[in-house]
Amino acid sequence: MLEYFSYVFHFQALMAGPVIFYRDYIDFIHGRNIGGTKALTGYDKNSTHYDEIVLEPSPTPVVIKKVIISLLFAALFVTFIPSYSIQKLKEENFLENTTLFYKMWFLIITAMLARFKYYHAWIFADAICNNSGLGFSKYDENGEAKWDLYSNVDVRGFEMALTLRDSIEHWNKGTNRWLRSIVYERAKYNKLMFTYSLSALWHGFYPGYYITFANGAFFTIVARTARRNIRPYFLGSKKLKFLYDALTFISTRLTMAYLTLSFLILEFMPSVRMYLHLYLFGHVIGLIILIIAPRLPKISHTKVIEVESKSSQELINGTARKSM
Repeated sequence: MLEYFSYVFHFQALMAGPVIFYRDYIDFIHGRNIGGTKALTGYDKNSTHYDEIVLEPSPTPVVIKKVIISLLFAALFVTFIPSYSIQKLKEENFLENTTLFYKMWFLIITAMLARFKYYHAWIFADAICNNSGLGFSKYDENGEAKWDLYSNVDVRGFEMALTLRDSIEHWNKGTNRWLRSIVYERAKYNKLMFTYSLSALWHGFYPGYYITFANGAFFTIVARTARRNIRPYFLGSKKLKFLYDALTFISTRLTMAYLTLSFLILEFMPSVRMYLHLYLFGHVIGLIILIIAPRLPKISHTKVIEVESKSSQELINGTARKSM
């Protein structure tokens, strides 16, 4: 009973996460989380008692780094959010007297600044966990301690993602693991809908949450359809592949801002009005992809496989030359 409630209310992740599974927490409490990192084992020659010395890695460097990054995101949020206020998305003057391009530009910046608030809280929470010794995973090939076992967000992975799926995987990662194990891997059908529905319910009862996660399910299906049917056309050469990556990077940034619009506003009618003033262009493009993409002629995979094999071989050869 004591172990259970200490896990439920442990101070490191009580306010802002990250999600830590019970087994990992108990391993941390008993010191098993640094198992396999024993630096020195010795014994007294005059006795049969063995003394095992385990050197725990110092979290100080990574804690300082994460605290600085966290405070930087907080400073950027406080500095620029007055100029890109979320409330402005509901103002009549903004909706009626600005162009579609300006609305999208403003929305992209506002959504990014809103993410900075989460980056600040989550990275600071990561630093708290690491400072207590929680979060150590392993030593890398250079002997440096890795403190990435638990983390709520991968900022670079999210902001530089080329697909919607990759963006989602790098955002609120602990909750994603929980949703995957609780719902997605257990549901026999409509896995996507059940997962997004539980996520919306878990967030609360603002209508904007339900609009956002409904859009999330829709655009996830669109992204899967586009990747399955359109991507093979761009794998014939490196230039085409680069073009495809550039297009998916831009479309992912636009899609994330577009579908999280209602998450920022939270209210039903203001969210709907904003979408209408954007001419529902994201939904229209998504429907066009769902209708047209599956009907495109299927491209032969022979050339695609040859290009990917050639790229892989070049990568292997380059690695081999570096090692020599």
